[in-house]
Amino acid sequence: MVRKKKAGLNRTMESLSPDDQDYALWLVLIEATRYIFKAIELDMNQYGITPEQGEVLLITKAFNSQLTPTDISRLTCREPHSVSGLINRMAEKGLVRKAKDLEKKNLVRVVLTNKGRQVYENSKERQSIHSIMSILSEGDRQQLISCMSRLKGTAIDEVLRHYRPPFLRQLP
Repeated sequence: MVRKKKAGLNRTMESLSPDDQDYALWLVLIEATRYIFKAIELDMNQYGITPEQGEVLLITKAFNSQLTPTDISRLTCREPHSVSGLINRMAEKGLVRKAKDLEKKNLVRVVLTNKGRQVYENSKERQSIHSIMSILSEGDRQQLISCMSRLKGTAIDEVLRHYRPPFLRQLP
């Protein structure tokens, strides 16, 4: 079924105008993203977290709990009010806590709790993402990273032509 759909998509792409081909390619990217997200969501559910919460656990651990909610907003490309709500829900679950910055008293840092570290460690397996990504060779991975990075940069430039969202004002 998947191969038939793939062949049909290739045939459809060839019959479209260049503008429509760009739109169809965008739809393929969106569909792939949605299915990958859904698979990750199913994985994360078994640990009692959402993919968004898993992302915050990952980056908070990567930055050794040195991030502010604003930093998290920028790194995740989410609006500050969305990140604030996300962090509050995670704090209610005992996954993170907000700690006053010792040097700058008006800043709050997001700190992993022991429970947050444990949930992160348990969820690291992320079987579905490994299974999905395993179809890519190392060359495919490097090429995909390169292509997606270029698309991301161009998309950021396009957004900035019209609007400067809070999460793009300054990246850490």
